[in-house]
Amino acid sequence: MATLEANDDGGLNLPAELIGAVKPHAKFELEILGDVLILRPADKERPFWQRATAQQRAEMFRQWAESSRPPTPDISLESMRRENLYD
Repeated sequence: MATLEANDDGGLNLPAELIGAVKPHAKFELEILGDVLILRPADKERPFWQRATAQQRAEMFRQWAESSRPPTPDISLESMRRENLYD
């Protein structure tokens, strides 16, 4: 594990040997989870659930919940009886 020291401006410099071969001007995303910093290349497309905020995920869930459902057959009351659930 490498130890980094903040400079006088509070910035961190990452030595090239820590992050591997990186092209000049490459962009990265920084995720902060408590006291853990996660650095990811910005050019990789991440799934919606990873890149969306909690509010965006909640809105998408609401939209899905309010969307129309495909038609399905009704379940008969006889099928819902306890003794018939395990047949």
